[in-house]
Amino acid sequence: MDQKNQDFEYDYIETLCKAIGSFTDGVEKIDKSAFVYRGANLKYALERAFYFLFLNNKNLNELFKKWKLDQLPKKTILNSQIEKELAILLCNKELPSNAIRVTEKTTIKDIGKYLMRKIFKILLFDKIIGFFIEFADCIYFKKEKKTRVIITLVHQKFVNYLKPITEALDSDYKYLSIYDRVNDFLSENRLPFVKIRTLSYRLKSFINQRKYLSDAGLTLQYDITYDILKILKPKTVLVIEGNAANNEIVNQVCKQLEIQTVCIQHGWSPIVHTGFRNMSYSKMLVWGKGFAKLLAPYNPKQKFVAVGSHILNHPTKDKKIDRQMTISFFLSAPSGLLTPKIWDEYFNLIIWTAKELNEHKIIVSDDPVQPLSEDKIKLLKQFHNLTIVSPSKQKLRDTLNSSDVTVLIMSTIILESIAADVLPLIFNITSLPNFSPNVNTCGAGIEVKNTANAQKILKKMAREDNFINSFSPAMKKFRQEFFSGWGESAVRKIIEEIQK
Repeated sequence: MDQKNQDFEYDYIETLCKAIGSFTDGVEKIDKSAFVYRGANLKYALERAFYFLFLNNKNLNELFKKWKLDQLPKKTILNSQIEKELAILLCNKELPSNAIRVTEKTTIKDIGKYLMRKIFKILLFDKIIGFFIEFADCIYFKKEKKTRVIITLVHQKFVNYLKPITEALDSDYKYLSIYDRVNDFLSENRLPFVKIRTLSYRLKSFINQRKYLSDAGLTLQYDITYDILKILKPKTVLVIEGNAANNEIVNQVCKQLEIQTVCIQHGWSPIVHTGFRNMSYSKMLVWGKGFAKLLAPYNPKQKFVAVGSHILNHPTKDKKIDRQMTISFFLSAPSGLLTPKIWDEYFNLIIWTAKELNEHKIIVSDDPVQPLSEDKIKLLKQFHNLTIVSPSKQKLRDTLNSSDVTVLIMSTIILESIAADVLPLIFNITSLPNFSPNVNTCGAGIEVKNTANAQKILKKMAREDNFINSFSPAMKKFRQEFFSGWGESAVRKIIEEIQK
C-alpha cells in the first residue's frame, strides 16, 4: 500500500494505549495520591475514560498520521491540555510543547465556578450536602427490597444478552445504572432497577473538584455507586464486558465494601486495548480457556473462569451445506479500525455478492446502535435473494443457525460463527495485521486482505461442494479451546459462580 494512503488506525490504537499509560504513570510519580478518591485508586478507570474519549479524536488521529509520514507541522492547535500531553506522547516526544497552542481558555464562567466552589467550601456546603445525601439515602434506599445480586449496566443492549441469566436468577436481582437513558429503558420495560437521584450528587461533585477525575465524571459515579451499594449490601455485583470506566468504578467500590464482583464476557476485541487491561474483578467469566490465555498477560491480578457462551447452542452434528448457500453479513458502525471508507467497501461487497451469487441467499444483519439509512435499505431491497434482519428482532444464534458462511470485518461474531460451526470469511482491509486469535492460521476461518480475494473465495464457496466442509475439523478443535459450554449448561455454570 502506498504510504501516503496508508491507514494508521491500528498503530494509533496501540500507541494511544501506551501514551495513556505513560501519562498516568507520570502524574503518579509526581503525586502518588493523584487518582485516589475516598480510599480507592481510580487510575485505571481514568485510563479507560481517556481511551474511549480519544479513540476517535480527529485532532490526535491526524497529528499521529502526520508524524508517521514524517510531516509534523511546525504549529498546531488542540482543544485541551490533556489533548496536548497525549499528542506529545503519541508522537514520541518529537512534537515540541511550544509547537502546540491550546484553545482551552479560562472564561468568566470558569472564574465564576471557581469562586462559587470557594464560597461553598467556606460555608461548609460540601459537608452539609454530604450529610444530607447520607441521611436522605438511608431513608430512600431502605425502602428498596434487598436483593442478593445487583447487575450494573452502562447500556441497555446488555439486558437482552443477560436474559437467560436473569431468568435463572428469578427475582433475586436488580439492575443499577447511573445513566438516564438506561433507567428510562428499564422503567419502560418494567424491569427491576434501583431508582437513583443525582441532583445532590452533582452539586457535591461540583464543589469537590478533583483534577482529571471530576472532569471525566468519575468522582460523581463513585459517590453514587458507593452510597447505594453500602446501603443495599448485595452479595454479588455483576459487571458486563468489563472494559468501561464505570465497570472499574464499580469494581473499586466493591473492593472498599468487600462485595464480590463478577464480570461476564460479552464480546471480544482483536486488540487488547486499555479497557481490557489491568482488570481485577473477583472473577471474570469467559467463554473458554483460550480467551483467558489471551487476556492473562495484560491482567496479572485477574482470576478467569471458563463457563461457555450462554447465548449460543451447541452446533448440530454433521451439518451439511446445500447447493444453495446462505451467506450472512453483519454491519457495525464505523469506529476505530473500521473507518467510513472501509465500511463503504464492505457494503459494496454485500451488493456484489447479492448480484453475482444471485442463486444463493444473502442475510444482512443491521447494526443495532446505528441502523442503515433509508437510502441504503432501498438499495439492498432491490435484490430478491437478500433479507435484512434486525438484531433486536432476531437472535444471533438464529441468524447463525440459518447461515453457511459469515462475512465480517472485525467482530466478535467471527468467533461466535466458529462456535456455531459456520465458516467465517474475515474481510480484513483494516490496518490490523491479522485478526486475533488468528483463526486463519489454525484453519478455522479464512482471512483476506482485499476485495478481489474476498470475491474469489466467495465464488469458490459457491462452486466447490466440499470446500466449506473441509474446514470443519479445525473449527471443532478451535471450539474446544475457546468455548467451554453452551446454552443452558453455560447458564448453570454462570449462576453457580455468581452464587458462590
